[in-house]
Amino acid sequence: MVNRPEAFWEGVRLTINEVADFLFDAFRMFDSGNVERKGLHDLVSYVDRDAESQLRKGLLELDGKIGFWGEEGGKDGIATTSYWLVDPLDGTTNFIHGIPHYAISVALVEGGEIVAGFVHNVEPGILYEAQVGKGAYCQGQRLVTSRCTEFEDALIATGFPVNQFERATYIGELIPKFMQKTRGLRRFGSATLDLVHVADGRYEAFYEFGLKPWDVAAGALIVKEAGGVVCSHLGDQNWLLGTSIVASSSEPIQREMLKLLNSIDHA
Repeated sequence: MVNRPEAFWEGVRLTINEVADFLFDAFRMFDSGNVERKGLHDLVSYVDRDAESQLRKGLLELDGKIGFWGEEGGKDGIATTSYWLVDPLDGTTNFIHGIPHYAISVALVEGGEIVAGFVHNVEPGILYEAQVGKGAYCQGQRLVTSRCTEFEDALIATGFPVNQFERATYIGELIPKFMQKTRGLRRFGSATLDLVHVADGRYEAFYEFGLKPWDVAAGALIVKEAGGVVCSHLGDQNWLLGTSIVASSSEPIQREMLKLLNSIDHA
């Protein structure tokens, strides 16, 4: 990891906070008629695009040698050894429907490794962050994952893909298993917030299929730096560019997650 001065990280926080203010205001005056479809249930609005444009401008002003890969605008200069991996508005469907549960996700990738992650939970105005090897924090307070080690006491978060409907049968079989074997299953519509809530101890685990790198990069680093574990449903490290992610508070919980997820044949 390339060491960067604290002024650089303060600039990152300032940029993210400014875009969070924009989203907070836009949420209150949003016209649901200004919505486009990227796919059947994959929605986007001018808010997503404006937020990404602001993030791109602010982050690249901090160091013009860093590339940028955003959900809406695609790749720009990521052939460099460093690039930002950004979801300007995770939880777009919530946002469009007036549900105050959405976030900004920003990760810095250097040499193929996620070295920093920032997740801004916009409505309460809370910033989560981590740098590799330096721990995870929320508003300056160190994060530690849940101490629960009994799967029957675990609260699990998940999400449903906006496409890949061939997985619907598999997910339908999984749900009653989680109902029987854990304290419960939650689905709130923002993968990046689900991940940071594993990091802060609210959930013991999170799993989802069909996510994109910008959905999980920052949140996964925050989980790992808080003491959690992250892998794919197969138990390997192909979760960033692969088909699934499983993040848990501890190795015992992760073992039970993988056992349950693989007790059913995948679509």
